[in-house]
Amino acid sequence: YRTVAGIGGQQGLAICTASDWTHIVARAEGAEVPFLRTVHADDQSPVSAAVLSALTQAENHYGHAFETVTQLMPNCPLRGATEIQAAWTSFKNGAHRFQISAFEFGWMNPWWAARMQSDGQPDWLFSEARSARSQDLDRLFCPTGAIWTASTQGLRAHETFYGPGHVLCPMPWQAAIDIDDMNDLEMAEALAQIAADRKSSPCA
Repeated sequence: YRTVAGIGGQQGLAICTASDWTHIVARAEGAEVPFLRTVHADDQSPVSAAVLSALTQAENHYGHAFETVTQLMPNCPLRGATEIQAAWTSFKNGAHRFQISAFEFGWMNPWWAARMQSDGQPDWLFSEARSARSQDLDRLFCPTGAIWTASTQGLRAHETFYGPGHVLCPMPWQAAIDIDDMNDLEMAEALAQIAADRKSSPCA
């Protein structure tokens, strides 16, 4: 995939991408594509570097300085307007400069995680917690690339969304799925089908 940065404003939605294919699709869907990203247009550069490059190009193109940057990773396709609005409200009302979306672990309890040794025996990461009831353990959260937000000044200073004092912004796990392999894709497709079935159901 390629990183896509959307720039919201009175003009509508502008897409910044390094991909000719994304450029064509975005224009076909009515979005503005004012330029192609010229640097960090590869699959090795940190995402934050691509975002900063897009930000600089956008500011030069529009002649306007942006105060806040929000990254919506394209491989997290199930987050929607509800999650985006909630994340923005959390960031706007907080004093933090960096915010990372996250979801709460469910039945795959990380407190009971173990490395499997060559002979099959487990090397428990949290040996004291594995004998406890799940309801007695602290809630744990996992970051997801769905919605990351930062102040422009902070992102430029630290070159990462995981800057000093970053906070987690919880979202439903169904909306947080981050597709990195075929198993993730199959899960996302199943969740999307369930959501579509619920919308079309007369009892929904």
